[in-house]
Amino acid sequence: MKRALLFGYLALGCAVFLPVSVQGQGVSIQRVSTRREVGLAQHLRRIGAKMYSAYWCPFCQRQKELFGREAFSQIDHVECDPKGENARPQLCQAAGVRGYPTWEINGRTYPGLRTLEQLAEISGYK
Repeated sequence: MKRALLFGYLALGCAVFLPVSVQGQGVSIQRVSTRREVGLAQHLRRIGAKMYSAYWCPFCQRQKELFGREAFSQIDHVECDPKGENARPQLCQAAGVRGYPTWEINGRTYPGLRTLEQLAEISGYK
């Protein structure tokens, strides 16, 4: 009984504090991008960088917010969850993605949330 009650409180806490997503869709990006963020996103697209993620992943949502709405629309984003919008799970499998977000830049993979400064350095953006 105590275990069931504890589980119920944990589930309720997660429901209250985690962003709600409609099945297959992540939370929309709220922040407006700066010129530098758009420039970095365009650079990443030019060099063929990809961000692998899942719509339900809070770290992926944070990564998107770091770019802002306009800049993130430039990113080659691969949805890995088959239930997600425009899902391409076969690309995630082929790339060996094991966690989210994962970046593929210049033929190497970089798992985990990255600052924009880290992405600029990894990709050679000035």
